[in-house]
Amino acid sequence: MARWKGNMGNRGRPVGDRINAVLAAAGYNFGLLLRWLAELMHAIIRALAETVPVQNIA
Repeated sequence: MARWKGNMGNRGRPVGDRINAVLAAAGYNFGLLLRWLAELMHAIIRALAETVPVQNIA
């Protein structure tokens, strides 16, 4: 049974745990970026749709 040796900071954590934390944060931020880009794209399309006159096809 391993004994707890006090607060070792990051030295006691395996490298995989630290990499996992970084990748999880990057994935979360990437999701936020995708949502922001989708909102921006919708705003641009909405603005373009309002400025382009509607043509009647008859």
